[in-house]
Amino acid sequence: MKKTVQCLCFVLILFFSKLSGSEHEKKSSFEAKKATQLAIIKALATRKDTQAEIPKAPEAYAKCTGCHGQDGKTKALGKSEIISGRSEAYLVTAMNAYKAGTRDMSGMGSLMKSQMDAVSNEDIKAIAVYLSSIK
Repeated sequence: MKKTVQCLCFVLILFFSKLSGSEHEKKSSFEAKKATQLAIIKALATRKDTQAEIPKAPEAYAKCTGCHGQDGKTKALGKSEIISGRSEAYLVTAMNAYKAGTRDMSGMGSLMKSQMDAVSNEDIKAIAVYLSSIK
């Protein structure tokens, strides 16, 4: 990434320095070009890699991905709510209710109960932390 930024900066500097125009135009636009170059360099230098922003999913979430997606942004079987970005407390409460068989959203209660039966309280917490951190 650092080499890419350096190469891009070099190309931009060459590009801006080769622009034609009168000597007066060059002097008057020099500061604007310099500001643009600095803004581009700053944006590239502070760019975050999108993959780094998504936290690592706990192993217990692996069996959830088939319906909810890796990031929790898929409506399971086209019925459920999007589960990523919800509060940790909400997710823990919902998963515990499914596990106890007391929650049935969109007719998914029995399916979710069977999925949650083998999930430990620690795993429920880890899944909730993971999903609540995704925006």
